[in-house]
Amino acid sequence: MDMEASLWHRRLSHISEKGLNCLAKKDMLPGLKNAELEKCSHCMASKQTRVSFKKHPPSRKSELLELVHSDVCGPLKVYVLKTNDQVLEKFKQFQALVERQSNKKGIRHEKTPPKTPQLNDLVERMNRTLIERGEALYTAVHVINLSPIVALNTEVPNKIWFGKDVKYDHLRVFGCKTFVNVPKDERSKLDMKTRQCIFIGYGHD
Repeated sequence: MDMEASLWHRRLSHISEKGLNCLAKKDMLPGLKNAELEKCSHCMASKQTRVSFKKHPPSRKSELLELVHSDVCGPLKVYVLKTNDQVLEKFKQFQALVERQSNKKGIRHEKTPPKTPQLNDLVERMNRTLIERGEALYTAVHVINLSPIVALNTEVPNKIWFGKDVKYDHLRVFGCKTFVNVPKDERSKLDMKTRQCIFIGYGHD
């Protein structure tokens, strides 16, 4: 077993072998040149779904935020949207962010027919990915933004959004053991200087 590839596979929330090799070929993952993954029981268990609809390659837009896919999914206590009735309020906040980012205004709302999630498959698939990772949502989003996306010609979303190379040396396996220092004012002289914890994600800054 390629231990280095297996470690990065788990650090990147069980990214595919193809995605892992895409990053490796660009020398973006320290110590990894070529990835050969064995069958992962976690991946096999989580990816059992119904037969998918025939896929059509998405057309890539010429500018950032030219087309935004969205879908309401819940109830989930995620980010700042807690219930579906907050969609309009939160979308207005998102719209303001988009307008500040692009210095452009004007949004056309295109609805999909009821009971046809396949017509909104990009965001529906992303919702499924996020839901399946449960309370690890923030970590999932962070890792997805560091992973190559086919619709972006295997580019990394964060690299395109921020316009600079991204780093991966901070990534750790979700759920691994960690040790943190206990401040002096929170322990006595005889207490341990470190506390064992479980890694549950990354800071939002």
